[in-house]
Amino acid sequence: MTYSKLKVERVKNNKTQDDLATDAKVCRTTISQIENGRVDNIQLGTLKKIATALGSSVEQLFLSNEN
Repeated sequence: MTYSKLKVERVKNNKTQDDLATDAKVCRTTISQIENGRVDNIQLGTLKKIATALGSSVEQLFLSNEN
């Protein structure tokens, strides 16, 4: 799982970390930690909330096709 697309998609959607956190009903620090790769494990429900707030899916946003 990769989190590198999160910031790109957030910026494409003209959202700040605060905006996304509010829309996804998660803490802004959660968004920041994910964007900076500082998460050891994160609940699938949290990823779903974030993806939905960006009009995406967990698969599109967090699963990489890279080897």
